[in-house]
Amino acid sequence: MAFGSAVNMVPTSLDSKGILQKKYSTASVTVNVDATVMAASKLLNGRLFDRIVYNFPHAGFFGSEDRKDVIRKHQLLMRKFFENAAKMLVPGGEVHVSHKDHGPYKKWKLARVVWN
Repeated sequence: MAFGSAVNMVPTSLDSKGILQKKYSTASVTVNVDATVMAASKLLNGRLFDRIVYNFPHAGFFGSEDRKDVIRKHQLLMRKFFENAAKMLVPGGEVHVSHKDHGPYKKWKLARVVWN
């Protein structure tokens, strides 16, 4: 198992409970968690994690994914996510991001976002 036993897992979503129930009727998820300010989230109550996983991040739909201003919105989302995630990890903790690596998504340049 890549992520261990997952005994202390807290799945979160920016979507509301109603939208999640429509999408995933059997999921147990902490809702209304904004990845850009999650370290200060009262819902997560200052918890620290061994691993934080962000599957297919997206800042929203603001037009063509190729536009520079849209790419910057995605990059800002990721920069704020990584800043927050760093505050929420135990020593030696890990952050994992599932991300598309083709088309306009390559233009996000996540490695540069992380290290700049």
